[in-house]
Amino acid sequence: MAALLGHEVLTKDYDTTRITIAFNPQEKRFEVANPAIRKDSAWIKDVVTVFSPEASIYDLTDNYVGGNPGTDKKAIALTLERLRKLTNNSVGIIELADDLDIETVTDIFIRVNSAGVELSQADFAMSKIAVNETYGGNLLRKAIDYFCHLSVAPEFLSKIEKADKAFARSEFLPKMRWLENVKDDIYNPSYTDMLRVAFTSEFRRGKLQDLVALLSGRNFETKQYEEPIAQESFKRLKSGILAFINQTHFERLTMILRSAGFITSDIIGGTNAVNFAYILYLREERRKCRRQTLKALYAGGMSCPY
Repeated sequence: MAALLGHEVLTKDYDTTRITIAFNPQEKRFEVANPAIRKDSAWIKDVVTVFSPEASIYDLTDNYVGGNPGTDKKAIALTLERLRKLTNNSVGIIELADDLDIETVTDIFIRVNSAGVELSQADFAMSKIAVNETYGGNLLRKAIDYFCHLSVAPEFLSKIEKADKAFARSEFLPKMRWLENVKDDIYNPSYTDMLRVAFTSEFRRGKLQDLVALLSGRNFETKQYEEPIAQESFKRLKSGILAFINQTHFERLTMILRSAGFITSDIIGGTNAVNFAYILYLREERRKCRRQTLKALYAGGMSCPY
């Protein structure tokens, strides 16, 4: 869709780019545009020019034939017209029952998507979070993705403020605004890292498929789905995410890494070890918090921020 409509997309490194698809009307062939294709008059450099609402097949045909003498004008016009009709094609959808367990859903997806990109358990979890507006999953999903983006590209903050007013007004953006001035790249978590740390530290479970089940309201004892469990799971996941993005926690983790001799990300073998360290740190912080809360209850004073 992005290629056909000329929209920009984000790469895995959070760079903004345009996917440009070229089309050869004579060979009826598509290719990703490259320098050689851009110099070859036999190619329409970007199919966006054909799909534009203002585009005229008559003008497009004349321009193409003018740059490629000897081509059959009628055949080119028919090909371009056929190309334009691609926007009328519908996308096939397979609907699954709401009460299917994650193992069944995974198995169905693997069978249908055998030639596509493998979907991870984190992808399932992010989808499950994003579609639930009742318990604020739509904003929580953005908080996860935006934090990962800002940790790599802090300048993205101004774009969030301008393009996503609803998120800018939420409780999440103020809690991650500190990333605007951070230049440290020793730990740039992906959304998989965030989910794993937040889930394991909060729920004491390690499998992300369990997170998907809990967000669906799965009762592991009765094997039934209960709405109160889904509500409580979203609440606890939110707590885990807020603990993850907390400036004090995050900066203390990076300080611990540096004090252990890991002064750059290059000498860290993998993020799993860092994730595990962060899980242990957050668990210890919760234990301290509980002890402080008990003391405060006896003294009639402060309460735990978690």
